[in-house]
Amino acid sequence: MRIAVLVALAIALLIAGSALGAQAAPTSTLLTLQLTGATGVRPDGACGRAARFSQYRARGRVSLHGRVVPAPRHRVAVAIVVKRCYGDRFETVQTLSFKTAPDGQYTGSFPVTVPSKCFVQASYLDARSPRAYFRVR
Repeated sequence: MRIAVLVALAIALLIAGSALGAQAAPTSTLLTLQLTGATGVRPDGACGRAARFSQYRARGRVSLHGRVVPAPRHRVAVAIVVKRCYGDRFETVQTLSFKTAPDGQYTGSFPVTVPSKCFVQASYLDARSPRAYFRVR
């Protein structure tokens, strides 16, 4: 009887172990974002944050590109939030959406008209890109 209990326990452990091993490890999504078309990059600060700010001219366009890794199986929408510094805090001024290519890349641009200090950040599902700061002169 003691051997039967040990065998039953061993079988239960094998079943539990194989069930745990069958679970896929959670994969995390990485999101990149880069600004392009700037006239330069300078250290600056806004709303209490120091960062490197890409420089753009008023009445110009801010171009950007990035990638979702791993690439989604289908084209998906990546949300881009543009926040502007007002006094001591950043507030959302625009939310954009760009579709990914089959390899997970996305590109887009938006107009800038008012001198300001801002940042953009991409998001998809629970993933967020690092902030990309820019200044409009």
